[in-house]
Amino acid sequence: MNSKDIHQALEILGLPSIVSRAEIKRRYRDLARRYHPDLNSTDFNKIQDINQAYEIVMEYVDNFRFYFDEEEINRQIPQIDHDRKFKI
Repeated sequence: MNSKDIHQALEILGLPSIVSRAEIKRRYRDLARRYHPDLNSTDFNKIQDINQAYEIVMEYVDNFRFYFDEEEINRQIPQIDHDRKFKI
């Protein structure tokens, strides 16, 4: 897996480059329902592409190394006054 594979998978799933795990799962479920072979027999390859794309994205997410330093937390959650919320 490389960055091209990940970006291609995001494109297949219709996801932006910044997305949460919950958004990935929600989008996958929506697409899986829409293109499930029992409900939509027009394009069996589409559901295979969706499943493969989901596996690629989730493998990346599951193996992603998180940064828990102050700068990264403030970048990821700018609306929270981190110092005020977690002051001991």
